[in-house]
Amino acid sequence: MGKVHVIVGPMWGGKSTEAIRLIRRYRSGSKAVLAINHSSDVRYGLRSIITHDMEQVDCLQVADLDDVPIESVVSCDVMIIEEAQFFSGLRRFVRNAADVHDKIVYVIGLDGSAKRERLGEALDVIMDADTVEKLLAVCRICGGDAPFTGSYREIPEDGVLVGGEETYLPLCRKHWIENQ
Repeated sequence: MGKVHVIVGPMWGGKSTEAIRLIRRYRSGSKAVLAINHSSDVRYGLRSIITHDMEQVDCLQVADLDDVPIESVVSCDVMIIEEAQFFSGLRRFVRNAADVHDKIVYVIGLDGSAKRERLGEALDVIMDADTVEKLLAVCRICGGDAPFTGSYREIPEDGVLVGGEETYLPLCRKHWIENQ
């Protein structure tokens, strides 16, 4: 029986670290893992899931989930979808993987933009999820829990600006409000 697990949070919340931990955990148990990352995530390298600390694992990097070979879906036991907020057709793809192909699917990504608005389709998968987890970062200003991503730069209307430390910072509620 398939399962869907959703893991969301702000920048620097440990999402990629958790993705890599899950990949290694399942592989250590001899499970076939299909790790997928969006092709726009080239901040630190290609064809890899890479943390801000430069820890990495190889992955399939695609712009569209329809480009994932069906043979890869059928042959895996577990699927990790990193940077899920960038994929269109995410819910359809995840439902098919879990409900039709009986895969364990982890959907990992941002839960909102730096404007605290919906970003992509990652939240749409929650209604299909067996579990949902929101990770927290550490506020760059006060050191408290940071559920939000703030930005040093003007964010485009669609909320998408791929970047790292030069663009984004994790913020608590108080400092996110003050940063506006």
